[in-house]
Amino acid sequence: MRSKLFGMIVMTCFFATYANAEGINDTTEEVIVRQVEKQLVSLPTCQDKKLISATKEFISEFYKGDTNKNVKHRRRRYFLTHDTDNFSKENIGNYKTEDTKPVSDIIADRKINKGIAEENMLLCKNQSRNKEAGELFLLVYPESDSYRVEVINLELKPTGKETSFLYK
Repeated sequence: MRSKLFGMIVMTCFFATYANAEGINDTTEEVIVRQVEKQLVSLPTCQDKKLISATKEFISEFYKGDTNKNVKHRRRRYFLTHDTDNFSKENIGNYKTEDTKPVSDIIADRKINKGIAEENMLLCKNQSRNKEAGELFLLVYPESDSYRVEVINLELKPTGKETSFLYK
């Protein structure tokens, strides 16, 4: 450990001596700044009637043919298909920590892999009267000439079914 540390110190001193001998001046730096323009897209509101009806229709289709007889699963399915009338807007900045998984993971994935600016995302949370259904989120962002709506926390255990839909 000591020999590695000593070697690093010697190499640093050697480089500094070499740079000064060659006339390299490290006090001036050239900084290149690039300005990135963001195109902001108009997004629907969380209370948009078309968005809510499309979400209800998607959830009903998602659970169509579900034969799980578990009482908790059936109650959750009932509340998700019947109690999705009231969504409120959430601040995306509040969903960036380990405590807010899987929402934070999906937001980060869309920002990195799809290049969607945070300003062009809308996060809505279901204001269900019954907490048995769990927290249901809608992440809305533009995709071509419509919006992609990701329904987050629709499944308790991932089954591989598509949990997003296009909405105009």
